[in-house]
Amino acid sequence: MPFISDINWSTVATSAISFAAGIVLKTILDLRLGIAMVKYLWWIRPRWIFGENPHALAGTWDHIWESGGSTEFAKEADRHGHPTIRQLGSYCYAEFISKGKRYYFFGRVVGQYFVGEWFDLKDRSGYYGTFELRIVNSDQMVGKWVGHSQKTAEIRVDDSRWNRVSN
Repeated sequence: MPFISDINWSTVATSAISFAAGIVLKTILDLRLGIAMVKYLWWIRPRWIFGENPHALAGTWDHIWESGGSTEFAKEADRHGHPTIRQLGSYCYAEFISKGKRYYFFGRVVGQYFVGEWFDLKDRSGYYGTFELRIVNSDQMVGKWVGHSQKTAEIRVDDSRWNRVSN
């Protein structure tokens, strides 16, 4: 019969701390505080906490999206960005600039898909939407974006293509 003196307390403490850190990280990410976490703590490798190994999307990408009929983004140059994806576990964050405005993507790798939302960084209710991209391979994603604008009540949708430039 084991006695309390036979318990390896350092192993118990390490396991408890890892479990608590995982719960705290997961709660923060699920409470939508994850944007700042992923933006600034992307260099942490939490695989040892969550035990997950999602597709690696971190790196610089060439992003081209179709206009969805918008006259404001009719030129291809206005629909072309080079976001750098930062990844923390299955959560990803990226920023890009279009027509002088900074937008961001925040989402999660779910199976073969990268899904999430995007916003105007300075006006979350100005121009915003969602996206769903199928991860074709480690260097290519294709899918759709949906967008809403304060200017019109119209909801637009169109294609989105991402090609990796560098890791």
